[in-house]
Amino acid sequence: MIIINRYEKSLVERFGRAAVEADRLQHELDTLTSCTSDVESVRQQIRSTAEALRRQLDTEEAVLLRRVDEMYGAECRRAVEASPALRDRITRLREVSDPMHLR
Repeated sequence: MIIINRYEKSLVERFGRAAVEADRLQHELDTLTSCTSDVESVRQQIRSTAEALRRQLDTEEAVLLRRVDEMYGAECRRAVEASPALRDRITRLREVSDPMHLR
């Protein structure tokens, strides 16, 4: 009877330790699962923020390019249109400034 009581006591202690270990492992698993969920949530927020920033930069780039085109487009068109007249004037000034021309 003493042997059975010791065996039963040993089994009860083992079951108790196993239950404690199972609870500890369950807690660790719950923590890891929660952590994984948190990490995935943060990663999704980073991806969303990065995408929003890319869209904003694309929009700002388009606005800046349009402004540059507006500012310099008209000025460049005027320069191209004036180019033949400027070339003629340069040619006349060189002719006038050429000492051989004055003779």
